[in-house]
Amino acid sequence: MRQGGGHEVYGLNGARLIVPRHNEIAEGTARDIVRAAEGA
Repeated sequence: MRQGGGHEVYGLNGARLIVPRHNEIAEGTARDIVRAAEGA
């Protein structure tokens, strides 16, 4: 959907997934992104 300074925002089946744009993403953050994608 858009790209910000430190994050990417993706649309998936009407849900917004906000993904940080870093070389490494914390394990808990990655888990939350996957859960949000599965629930979309």
